[in-house]
Amino acid sequence: DKKYSNSILKKVIEVISPPLKLAVIEGEIPINILDLVVIPRKKNIIDINKNPDEDFFYTEDEVNKIVKICLSGYGSNKRDNRRYRYAPSYVLLLNTGMRIGELTCLTWDDVDFDKKTIRINKTTSTVKNRGGYDTDNKKVNIITTPKTPNSNRYIPMNESSESILKELKKRQMDYSISSKFVISTIEGNMMSVRVMEQTFKRICDEHGMKSKGLHALRHTFGSMLLNKGVDIKIISKILGHSTVKFTYDRYIHIINNMEAQAINLLNVTNVKIG
Repeated sequence: DKKYSNSILKKVIEVISPPLKLAVIEGEIPINILDLVVIPRKKNIIDINKNPDEDFFYTEDEVNKIVKICLSGYGSNKRDNRRYRYAPSYVLLLNTGMRIGELTCLTWDDVDFDKKTIRINKTTSTVKNRGGYDTDNKKVNIITTPKTPNSNRYIPMNESSESILKELKKRQMDYSISSKFVISTIEGNMMSVRVMEQTFKRICDEHGMKSKGLHALRHTFGSMLLNKGVDIKIISKILGHSTVKFTYDRYIHIINNMEAQAINLLNVTNVKIG
C-alpha cells in the first residue's frame, strides 16, 4: 500500500522475524505472526486504481508526439544532430514491432527493399564482462541467437518503415559512417541497447512526455494491428512470439474491449420496454 518494493519488504521481515521466533521459544508470544506472511510476486500485484494498459501501450496522441519528435530536430545543432541522427529508429520500432535487441544488431544485409522485408535472425544480449572482452566496461553487448525459435522471422516492410530505413541510411552517409549496422555509433560499431533506452527517455523528458520504455513501442505496434482487425495469429507471427496463446494473453485487455464492442453490434433490433 505504501509502494515499498518486494526487496525492502523481504529485508524488513529478515530483521523482525528472528526476535519473534525467540519470543515464541521463550513463551512470550504464542506464534510468530510473520510465519503467516506471504509476499506476492510482483506480477500478481494488482493496483485497482491503475489502468492496466497505462504503462503498457502508448496512446494515439503519444504515438503522434513520438513520431513528430523523432522525425524532427535533425541538424538543429551539433548535440541534437548526433542524438537525432538515429531517432527515427524509434518510429521504426512502432512500425515493425521489433525488440530493441533485434534492432541494435540489425544489419543492412537483413533489409530487402526489393522484397520489402526485414529479416530477424539474431538479437543483442547484455552480459557481464568477466575479463573475456577487450573493454573495461562491466557489461558488454554481444550478438546471440534469437529469443525463441519463432523469433526467426521476416517482417513485412510498410511504407513508413521503408522511408525511415532510407532516411537512416542517408544520415549515415551525411556523417560518412561506414557500418554494416542499421543503427550504429559514429565509429560504425553496434549501438548499445542501454544508450538507445537512455536516449529515448531523454528525448521524451525534454519534450514533456512520459517515457514508458522502448518495449511499450513493440506492444503499441501489436495493439494497433489488433485494433485494425488483423488476425491474432498473424500478429503473433510478426512479433515472433513463442505461441499464439502468449500473444492472446498479452493483449487480453484489448481483446475484451473488442468483444464488448462486438456485443453491441449484435443488437439487431431496437427494443424499448416501458
